[in-house]
Amino acid sequence: EPDPQDIELIPEAYRPQKWLKGRGCMLCKSLGYVGQTGVYELFLIDDQIEELINRDATVIEIRNKAIECGMDSILEDAFMKIKNNITSVEEVFSTLTYRQILSQLGELKLSKGSPQPAQRRSAAS
Repeated sequence: EPDPQDIELIPEAYRPQKWLKGRGCMLCKSLGYVGQTGVYELFLIDDQIEELINRDATVIEIRNKAIECGMDSILEDAFMKIKNNITSVEEVFSTLTYRQILSQLGELKLSKGSPQPAQRRSAAS
């Protein structure tokens, strides 16, 4: 299992049934990972966002509206990849900064209420 402090940062709804950890082999040069998997945050500008931009809303206002309208944060995408055993907790936490994780955890809880994994809008995310 990952470090208990790391597990505490992951909302219950995003915890996998079995934790993934890379072991390493000759193919991956003992890193535990082959290839790369991205974590993404896709920000689509709809009419509501365009209106905020046109009236010079703050970045925070625009981001909050995007989340309210269903945007998945980069952290949520990373958590889904942990839950689906696409990557490990250690790899996510080595990629995203602690600041990103903590700031977006608040957004995740505020925007989703009791966090539930979002339904993916496309296979590309």
